[in-house]
Parts: sequence; C-alpha cells; structure tokens
Amino acid sequence: MRVFEHSSLCIDYFKEDDFLLVKRFVSDSSDQDEFKKIINEWRITIEKYKPQKQLIDYSNYIFSITPELQQYINNQLMKPAYEAGIRKVAFLISHDLFAQMTIEKTMQKNTEEMFEIKYFDNFKKAKDWLLN
Repeated sequence: MRVFEHSSLCIDYFKEDDFLLVKRFVSDSSDQDEFKKIINEWRITIEKYKPQKQLIDYSNYIFSITPELQQYINNQLMKPAYEAGIRKVAFLISHDLFAQMTIEKTMQKNTEEMFEIKYFDNFKKAKDWLLN
C-alpha cells in the first residue's frame, strides 16, 4: 500500500511482512531544505506504521550527502526509526560509486549498533534477505 509519495521519494508499507519499501528517485534539486523536508516525512511515516524492517532503494538516486546532512539523517531519521522499532535495513544501492560511498558512510556513523544492515545491487536478493 502506497503511504507517501513525492517526486523524489515514495514509500510503500507491506503490513503482512511488516516492512517499508522506500524508493528514492533522482532529483533535479540539490536543495538541502527540500532534502530535510523529505527526511522528516519519511520519519513521520516510520513513526506511524512502526515497521520492524525497511528496504531502501537508492539504485536510481544520486545526491551528495554532506557531513551536515549525514548528521541530520542520523538525528532526524535513524534514531527515531530505531525508537519506532526498525531493526533490519536492506539497501539497494546506486551503481554510482560516490553515491554508494556517501550512503554507506551515513549509515556507519552511530547506526551500525542499532540496525542489522546489508547492501545489495539486486532487488530480489535484498528483499529475500530482509524477510528471512
């Protein structure tokens, strides 16, 4: 069930498997305020549905995440996601090496002890790992 949609993000909730599928899309905007707004909407969705798992599809998203935004994500999304009950996160990552590195770096800062995290380049493998 689609629970949130924006031009650079859509979120589907699968109640039966208790997970969110979060898809990020290429954005023509590098506006940090817009980025933060989307992060806040994502957090609100997590707090509403309280899933245990999340599959985040960054395969079609390229955005340089600055150290400031990394800290913002950790404080405004990752910590609240943990508090809401998420424990397992699968990432479908971009083939763009720089984008992949910024995502992994963001997740390494203060979040590795909160979540079981794994990175994939194949949707089926990511979903299979998440649900098992």
